Amino acid sequence: MLRFELPVFILCIFSEYLRAAQLAGPYYIIPDLGEECPRSEMALDFPVKVKLVRERDNTNFFLVTVHWAGQFWFDDNKDARVVMASWGSRGGWKENALIMKFKKLCTTIKTHLPDIWNEIVPRMKSNITNFQRDCPFPPGAFSIEDLSTSVLQPKGVPYLFYGKWKIDVKAIDPADDRVLGCFRIYASIIPRTTQHGKG
Repeated sequence: MLRFELPVFILCIFSEYLRAAQLAGPYYIIPDLGEECPRSEMALDFPVKVKLVRERDNTNFFLVTVHWAGQFWFDDNKDARVVMASWGSRGGWKENALIMKFKKLCTTIKTHLPDIWNEIVPRMKSNITNFQRDCPFPPGAFSIEDLSTSVLQPKGVPYLFYGKWKIDVKAIDPADDRVLGCFRIYASIIPRTTQHGKG
């Protein structure tokens, strides 16, 4: 029994330490820039164009417009990988500071980020005839317009480390570990307080 309870106990203590030291806790993600990852890091072309416009009612959030084109099927035969680099106190990126890997791309998003999924998918547009707004998504061009970043806060992740981050979100072919598509976000993770956001 102790073998299972001890890691949870240690994790709780560590989480409370981070919160007390104000290194991590409830947060908002404030995007600074979004773009495609370097072409050299991907097996296929994955062009992405992102436009950020600050909201008038709440300047901590932005309206996001994204256009992208994929050459692969977006489905549960692909995996997801999130690779985060943190900005060091002395400058420079600390690469691979946090890496998260997930099986089954579609199911992972629907299960762990249902609110974000339900906000994004109904807004999606595509050049695909008879486009169905659900997985699997075929190769094609897609876009989302004027989506508020206030709805892109992952409720399934209650705490994150504060600071400046470079976040690569990758679609992976598990058969050969190729990166089929990659979207890069530069963002600041700040404490969630009453003066930031709506509640």
